Formats: sequence, C-alpha cells, structure tokens
Amino acid sequence: MLDKIIIADTSVLIALDKLELLDLCEGITQEFVVTKTVYQEYGKILPSFIKELNDPINFLSITEIKLDKGELSAIGLALEEDNSILAIDERKGRRIATSLGIRIIGTLRILKLLKEIGVIALVHPYIHKLNDIGFRMSEKLIEIILNELKENP
Repeated sequence: MLDKIIIADTSVLIALDKLELLDLCEGITQEFVVTKTVYQEYGKILPSFIKELNDPINFLSITEIKLDKGELSAIGLALEEDNSILAIDERKGRRIATSLGIRIIGTLRILKLLKEIGVIALVHPYIHKLNDIGFRMSEKLIEIILNELKENP
C-alpha cells in the first residue's frame, strides 16, 4: 500500500474501469482522489472511496500548457498536495508533471500494486486486455513490471 495520496487523471480511471478493477483499488493507497474536472471527463459514478476535490487554484495559472483540462487540474492538485503521487498515463502529461517535481505512477504500476496486495493474481492478462482495447504502453515498462513481479506471460 502506498503511503501517498493518489491523484488520478481521467485516462487511469477509464483504463481501470475497462479492466473492471476500479472498484478494487481502495486498498492500494491511504487516499484516492480526483478533481471535479477529471470527474466530469470520466462521466460515470465513482466508487465511494474515491474523493472528488475542487479544482486547484493554481490550475488556472498553468493552462498555457497544452494538455487537456483534466490533466491540468490533476497536475495542479498534485502541486498543492505534498504527500501525493499523480496517476497519469499520457506521455506529455507525465513529462510535464515530472519536470514540475511531481511523483508519478501509471496504470501499469497500479496493476502491480493490485497484485502486491492480493487483489489480482497476475498482471500480464490485464496488460493483454489493455493492449486489446488500444491502450498504448511502453514495451520497456511492461518488461520492467513483469520482471519485478517475476511474471513470464
């Protein structure tokens, strides 16, 4: 379990929902949050353990960055929350968040956490399912995750 607040971007919620795992993420962190903008982009009812927070004040000051509003609001909230990690998959958003000193995690690392806490038995079937639905993932990251988990697909 992470001792950080996970601030999720829309793409992570969508990926976990398509894998039918979003409802099972409660035990991976002390707190799981989204901004109002991310919630609106997601467009579905969130599991009760995911808290919806107001968009951050500094969200408006970074809007010149060419990202969607959900990514910007999530990055903005991560800038305000010292004890947080940003769950984001888009390469440009990850690069910007990292350049701002924000710790990041993606859907693949969340799958790893779900296995570590015993929610899922194997990660590689979910990676195949993500691939089947057109989710783009780094082959190198897939290899790293599967090697860390000692999984050979």
